[in-house]
Amino acid sequence: MSYPVEMLERMRERELKGDLAKALKNYWGNPSTSAAHYKLTDAWLLEQLRRQGVVCALCHSGLADRHWVIDHCHSTNKVRGCLCLSCNVWLGKNEGIVERTWRYLNGQV
Repeated sequence: MSYPVEMLERMRERELKGDLAKALKNYWGNPSTSAAHYKLTDAWLLEQLRRQGVVCALCHSGLADRHWVIDHCHSTNKVRGCLCLSCNVWLGKNEGIVERTWRYLNGQV
């Protein structure tokens, strides 16, 4: 059976709304407080989650099913996106090696 594109888009939007509601419950901390800390609006947070498909920006695991955080650069305080707690901890411990690996793979070493 073939579904019209509009119907599939509406189904996906309903699915995203459900995932958004679940994801907000799984936020590690208080999303409004953290968003305010980074001077982000609730609208920005919801749009970022939608843009990422309500999945972690690194491992693509569903944020509706696990704890997640608003990721930011500690030296510039610039927000990068939403990560599951596991990826955020991993990135925090390995950020330097990620940058060096990227330069290496692009022949910049």
